[in-house]
Amino acid sequence: MNKTLELVSKQLLNGFPVKVHLDCGSEIMVGMKPEGKGKELCWTGKNGGVSVKITQQSRGGCAVFYIDLKSKEGLDEIGVTMPVRLDAAKKITATGRDGGGCWQMPFWPKKTQGLGEHSTQHIMMKTEAGDAALVCFVGDVFRAFFERFELRMGAETKGFREYHGPFLAASISDGPIEAMTEIYRFARKCGAFRVCLRDERVYPEMFEKFGWCSWNAFYQQPTSAKIYEKLDEFKAKEIPVHWVIIDDGWSPTVENRLQAFEVDRNKFPEGLKECIRRMKEEYGVEQVGVWHTLQAYWWGIDPDTDFAKKHADCLMKSVAFCDKLIPINDVKKQFGFWDEWHTYLEKCGVDFVKVDNQMCGDTFRRIDSTVRGVRIAYEAIEKSIYKHFNGVVINCMGMDMENVQQRPHTAISRNSDDFYPDRENGFAKHITQNVFNAIWHSQVYHCDYDMWWSGKADPVKSGLLRSISGGPVYISDAIGESSLDGILPVAGRDGDICRLDKAGMPTTDCIYHDCAEEGRILKVFNSKKDRYALALFNISRRPLTETFSLNVIPGFPKRKKMVAYEYFTKEFIPLTSGTRLTVSLGGDDVRAYSIYPVSKDEKGEYIMLGDRSRYLGIGSRKFEKVYIED
Repeated sequence: MNKTLELVSKQLLNGFPVKVHLDCGSEIMVGMKPEGKGKELCWTGKNGGVSVKITQQSRGGCAVFYIDLKSKEGLDEIGVTMPVRLDAAKKITATGRDGGGCWQMPFWPKKTQGLGEHSTQHIMMKTEAGDAALVCFVGDVFRAFFERFELRMGAETKGFREYHGPFLAASISDGPIEAMTEIYRFARKCGAFRVCLRDERVYPEMFEKFGWCSWNAFYQQPTSAKIYEKLDEFKAKEIPVHWVIIDDGWSPTVENRLQAFEVDRNKFPEGLKECIRRMKEEYGVEQVGVWHTLQAYWWGIDPDTDFAKKHADCLMKSVAFCDKLIPINDVKKQFGFWDEWHTYLEKCGVDFVKVDNQMCGDTFRRIDSTVRGVRIAYEAIEKSIYKHFNGVVINCMGMDMENVQQRPHTAISRNSDDFYPDRENGFAKHITQNVFNAIWHSQVYHCDYDMWWSGKADPVKSGLLRSISGGPVYISDAIGESSLDGILPVAGRDGDICRLDKAGMPTTDCIYHDCAEEGRILKVFNSKKDRYALALFNISRRPLTETFSLNVIPGFPKRKKMVAYEYFTKEFIPLTSGTRLTVSLGGDDVRAYSIYPVSKDEKGEYIMLGDRSRYLGIGSRKFEKVYIED
């Protein structure tokens, strides 16, 4: 048995004892017996009308575990639990539900305290065998997650008699990021992960440029007049906005329920089509997107309208969630709903959509399993998004595994809770959530670190975080508050965001630490081809000094000469194997290093230096040859 199988079967789940919970309230214990050996190893058990088989697929340091369960009686909402032991863990970093399930948040549990009530779905552990990563999976009708000292599986609707499919994947490697990457690649290759990984998803070209969103500027009260006024400001300040999102509030609604596909004429008296025409022709905006939710609006569709009656065949009542009227749980009919709405939007000149409130599993309870309901919703809406907008969408409020593991093709997914400009010290949570979530979320999606303000609310920190994010970059300043000086180090005068290759993630010396609480510098890395980016943030609000090696960046070349350029101090720093940097940061300080490989020609050693006016010039489109002696 390899190290990963031993960690899961013996140390974590202790031989897979299975407790089955029936919807009548009774429980059945099923003892599991190992059968076979090596690649053919499985565990089986029967008791009280329940049969369970757990199988594994493994290769190298990776393993995926599957369950096949049949019961004569219907199962409870949570149908299976297994006790979990964390004895093998020396250190733990986990992510679990935050914001009612819309988001994921990292936390650092002590093994004696268990995994809390977080509905934990990703775990990284430092063990004697190496760094281990664990990922919970969704099966045919169930989702798996850790809570307290248990692994739980449930359809979250009573009455199902069978569960089939993967429930857990694990890997042990030389580093936590490597272990997480290997899990997803192996699971995709063996078919346990059924949708595309990040490298298979096409990043929309429009998001290589700088954008603006109406949300923090106008919240639920956008109007065409306000939008024109904001675009006048961009024009006057020569701020290069290429695309715009008209966020929540453009639709006609009552009590948070949608009343029509068309725009609210009280806010957009000239109509959506004319507004978008002006945005593009008079202000030079290249693409315009609009917002809606996966239920059409926050509380679905207003039942007391001709609109609801007209589309009755495409709608259903969500009996489990305030009798919400939502698109029906049928791919063909639900596609018809989205197709009609998106046809209207496309005719108005809309180029893409932002689909919010995707953590909607509750709306399917007592109708279907939450997993299958969400899967049907994604199949229907993505079909329409590809038909009308070439697949360009920002997925939002959907970081649960029933969301992440079931979107077929779309590329962009929000990586954190909202940017809250008025929340005291809100940046510390915002950056922590983004960079730690990116470790697993970027295996599947190009991560959106959300909008920011360029004129106030930590504009330098926020701008640097977006520069290293590897995803879309867009602001949401109110009228009169956008700052060209805050934007230029991120987007330049042409609006090119200098996007990096991957996602901004914490360095290896930060992964097992809560940097804000422990008083550590949070180090975030990314790369562009053979160049590296390193951003340092002090989120503890007290002065910090640290000495560290660049080897904390996974994959950093150990024997190659490099040169780092730091944006704020304007220093060039030669780097060789084992070079250690000592950095002191005040309470709100940051540093931004662009790290270049050294090459050599007949004149001597040189680097190809990127744009020094950017926080991270390694993402530049143009470079100049600069010799080391200069």
